[in-house]
Amino acid sequence: MYFLFYLCLCHASYIIIRFDLIDVNLTESIWPNKTENFSVSDVSGGKGQAMKTDKELKQDVIDELYWEPTVGGGTMNSDANPGIKVSAIDGVVTLGGEVDTYVKKWGAYRIAWRVRGVKKVVDNITVKLADSFKLDDEEIRRAAAHAIELNVSIPEERINVKVQKGKVTLTGEVDWAFQKEAAKEEISHLKGVVWVDDQITIMPVEPLDIKDKIKSAFRRNALLDSNRIGFAIHGSTVILTGSVQSWAEKEEALRIVGAARGVSQIEDHILINSLEE
Repeated sequence: MYFLFYLCLCHASYIIIRFDLIDVNLTESIWPNKTENFSVSDVSGGKGQAMKTDKELKQDVIDELYWEPTVGGGTMNSDANPGIKVSAIDGVVTLGGEVDTYVKKWGAYRIAWRVRGVKKVVDNITVKLADSFKLDDEEIRRAAAHAIELNVSIPEERINVKVQKGKVTLTGEVDWAFQKEAAKEEISHLKGVVWVDDQITIMPVEPLDIKDKIKSAFRRNALLDSNRIGFAIHGSTVILTGSVQSWAEKEEALRIVGAARGVSQIEDHILINSLEE
């Protein structure tokens, strides 16, 4: 009797084991496409890789342009050419070709800068408006004035707009750098615009006692290595020096200084040292 009971236990254990194996096999057959985990370091050209060749840098810029929906339509298919031509020599990226809106030209320039390895961007892109985007100068001027009026960040009564053959010139004086940037941003997205000449100035404030405030802003910023950036103040002008790893870091330094009230001009001498580490 004990022998039969022992055999039953062994048989039951065998069945449990076999069902366990069957369960595993069923899991693999029902969900054959498992989630793949990978890190950024697995991707070619990431941190720790050798310096990019001109060919690799060119391709990275092209891929970034296609990846950005505002320029390349949000596709990485190289057949969907947005009309922008790219070349790269020793870290200097040149953009050419044609686009159908000014905002694409402006966007492409900024997008190229954010690619690792880019030290300078030359923008030779021309704007050839599609027929559906064309407006006469007076229509553009009215649209620009209305856009500025509706933006609460811009003191619209202090901004003047002139338009000639689709080229918009902005003049006037504001208190802050972000107000100047906001005005250009608004105009850049309008129909009919082929160029924006931003001549808006920032009202200087004397005396400019902001040295310690800028230092503190650099130190607490998570995107910057404050030890690699230097600056000097002459009147209402701030001169930036040093080196950073990318254009994004450089832009962040410019944004911080521009946030200081009374800075009317920023002289940017920051170098981009994007050697792969």
